[in-house]
Amino acid sequence: MGKRIYVILVALLAFWFLWIVVQYGRQPSSETRAPLAAFQNTSEMADVILQNLEPEIRENPILILGVETDRPEHFELWKEFLSRNQKPGLQYDVLVLDQNVETGLFPEAARASVKDGFEEFARGVQTTIDQGKRIAVMVPTVYAVQMIESNFVNNLKTRTGMKPLTLALSDLPRSRPDEKSLRHRCSVEGVDMTGLGPFGCEILQIARDNYRATFSAGQRIALIRELGPLDFIILTTIEK
Repeated sequence: MGKRIYVILVALLAFWFLWIVVQYGRQPSSETRAPLAAFQNTSEMADVILQNLEPEIRENPILILGVETDRPEHFELWKEFLSRNQKPGLQYDVLVLDQNVETGLFPEAARASVKDGFEEFARGVQTTIDQGKRIAVMVPTVYAVQMIESNFVNNLKTRTGMKPLTLALSDLPRSRPDEKSLRHRCSVEGVDMTGLGPFGCEILQIARDNYRATFSAGQRIALIRELGPLDFIILTTIEK
């Protein structure tokens, strides 16, 4: 009986802490690389990414691009990004799509199973680098974000010593009601069973920092935040 009471108390304390975090918020740990702004089209967005992250792109021959796989506009943005990335030393020579990424926008891309076929994939990346080429790999966002522990990109870093640059796309909530449908839920340690909780909380706090910014309905808006070394998130939505 005593053990059961202890477990219940721990659970109640965890939920209380989560309630405090969600209701009153915390400062996001990320840094702004491009503030929330409106864009006419994906070409403008791609240019802003290139302008703000040019040093990181130049210095890193391995680029992981994250997409929410049910968002066609995410694929369109990376299509523009790759096509406009033409400066010497910045271009990526090889594009690989994970098997979980379904799109017809990149017919030239190779296919790989970055998780189930990890060893073969990693050897292919190393061969590409050894040949003096640069490689971009498109995966689901939850594979790409480095602040998500034990995911694909962290497995790549740990098992191979590679240090890729990651640029991941996700949705930007614009109001408290939007938080109810947050794709990646904000959960704290002890309650989070998916490993995505800290990432969800980061998105939530970044969004809340920008709720007062106003744009015209129908405008595409986006921002860039640096979550950690070589780890960037681009949050975007259509203003309501």
